[in-house]
Amino acid sequence: MNCFEDEQSQQQKSPLYDGGIEKLPYRIADISLADLGQKALSMAEAEMPGVMKLRKMYSSKKPLKGVRLAGCLHLTAQTGVMIETFRELGAQVQWSSSNPLSTQDHVAAALVKAGISIYAWKDETEEEKLWCIDQTIYFPDGQPLNAILDDCYCLARIIHGKYSHLTTYIHGISEETTAGITKLRKLFNDNKLKIPVINVNDSVTKSKFDNNYGCGESVIDGIKQVTDIMIGGKVAVMVGYGNVGKGCAKTLSSFGARIIVTEIDPICALQAVMDGKL
Repeated sequence: MNCFEDEQSQQQKSPLYDGGIEKLPYRIADISLADLGQKALSMAEAEMPGVMKLRKMYSSKKPLKGVRLAGCLHLTAQTGVMIETFRELGAQVQWSSSNPLSTQDHVAAALVKAGISIYAWKDETEEEKLWCIDQTIYFPDGQPLNAILDDCYCLARIIHGKYSHLTTYIHGISEETTAGITKLRKLFNDNKLKIPVINVNDSVTKSKFDNNYGCGESVIDGIKQVTDIMIGGKVAVMVGYGNVGKGCAKTLSSFGARIIVTEIDPICALQAVMDGKL
């Protein structure tokens, strides 16, 4: 019996949903987009062999049985594959989006059609975003979440403020951003952090791969989609030459841009010079 299964035998001790807000099974933009979303999920699965291997290895063992996981991350096809994997491994999952501008409505529809509670749609207002996060706090059986996957301290902030009485029932938080970790460290230094935190942001795979290669490609894709301009021949000023800056500079250079770097760290500044940046 794992710690989550043991917790199930003591559920009567945890605070049940008190009916403070109306609990909906899901809320998304358009359920008719589900077929398109399923195609996007299938394509993402092909690009995520590690996650799919974990799903194949552990789906029969259900190591996450008893986990009531609430997530607040970018709702994309890649996140969708991760959500489905959590469920395959035994977890109950509810999800909201940390950034409404990145929400893929067709993916949200596919996940809802698969029976997962999603509360997210593209271009939510700030008020709607907070409502969506509220919907993920309690599960249909009235029990509160006991694990958090967070982005930029969105869900953890709500828990420490509005739902502080639930912190003793939450086993941990996973935070993936520099901004989120900075805020959580401040909370820790002020002796106000009430839940253990896994710092995903500082892991090697996050900093050396996602920050470098992932941001390097996605930033350029975003610039081209928003501006619809050619990169070649442009002068790009890179503020900072950390892992994200290095990745973005490399991708911009490959498109033909000339790069100027501003940096206060002498080592990173020297790296920029050695990489041929001004």
